[in-house]
Amino acid sequence: MLVRHFTLALAVTLFLSTLCVHNVFAADQRVLSDDMQQLLADKYPNHKVVKSCSGNFVGKPIDAIAVINNAARKEFIVLWVMSDENIQQLDSVTQAEPEFELQCMNGKEVKEREHDVHTTDTIIGTLKALKGLGAVCYFSDDTTAKCWSLDRATGRLIEIGGWQT
Repeated sequence: MLVRHFTLALAVTLFLSTLCVHNVFAADQRVLSDDMQQLLADKYPNHKVVKSCSGNFVGKPIDAIAVINNAARKEFIVLWVMSDENIQQLDSVTQAEPEFELQCMNGKEVKEREHDVHTTDTIIGTLKALKGLGAVCYFSDDTTAKCWSLDRATGRLIEIGGWQT
């Protein structure tokens, strides 16, 4: 029985440690361009950019994902900022924690995460990697992660599932 609990604890630790590694942005670590920062400042004047990443995981390397924060309302807004100056709001998350975890993954990393989600006993998930595409994932509460990827048909980001720990 003790061995089983140890094995389970080790599996959870390994899975969570991979989450931390991916939080260092497997996609490009470029900051938002000056134009994108100005666009966000104009549209969301009471918010501060707290996380961002860009790269092929959104299908277009010049687009970016940004997380902005309104500290007074304890609200984080996850946005897809497109190079053509369009913005798609993916989610609004209210949380007391001052940190927001954002994971930007290439196609290979999403496939690995999908495998982990579906084969780890302590993880419940519905993550469905789209062939050849990366994804952006974040925690919408303490235990629930949501993931988005590019829908080739519409050119928009769509939710592709997630997991619970």
